[in-house]
Amino acid sequence: MQSTSPDPALRTVTAWRTPVPVSLEPDTWRSAPGHALLTPGRSGDPAPLEPATARVLWDEQHLYLIVELTDRDVVQEDQRDQQHHYETGDVVELFLKPADADYYWEMYVTPNGRQTAFFFPGGGRRGLPSAMTVFPGLRVAATVDGTLNDWRDTDRGWTGWMSVPLEPLTAHGHAFGPGVDWRILIARYNYGRHLPDVELSSYPRMPEANWHDPANWARLHLTEAGG
Repeated sequence: MQSTSPDPALRTVTAWRTPVPVSLEPDTWRSAPGHALLTPGRSGDPAPLEPATARVLWDEQHLYLIVELTDRDVVQEDQRDQQHHYETGDVVELFLKPADADYYWEMYVTPNGRQTAFFFPGGGRRGLPSAMTVFPGLRVAATVDGTLNDWRDTDRGWTGWMSVPLEPLTAHGHAFGPGVDWRILIARYNYGRHLPDVELSSYPRMPEANWHDPANWARLHLTEAGG
């Protein structure tokens, strides 16, 4: 099922088709278009104190997310999957939604390689215990340039990787591929002793710190490399 024409005012996340599976090795993703995460607010508001760049690629079976994050104090205090990791440390969140559907997914990768997945049949069912669910085949990984969970030293950052199989995304009747209208948000919670407060950022920039606002997410544009 394909949606009506997308809103031309929306930002776009461009995802290149990759001929090889994307891993944490930079050779598999470094040339892909980068999208800088921005603090909530309006254009012209201050950039994050610790920037991050996200890249999205795809093949016939997976969507890949890679985020490089500057971070002087890398922290994640929960060692378990399927948790509210934004409450316990650094996390990158990926939101995906067919443009003309009510339902959407929210997935996490943390610097210690933990994952969480939520499925929301609609915004009015947010917060229910049933929203937290295993996403079949979801894989995540991370590398830390520094020392995890040690506030005494100064880290340089971390890189998060996510491989999202396409089959579960199409299980409710919406196709996924070039020309099909999907929405995407990539968001970050950044904790650290060098920051005055927890720093939030995302691509696209959201008008306020509410990630659950699909009307302001970006279009996901799947294309051939360089297309």
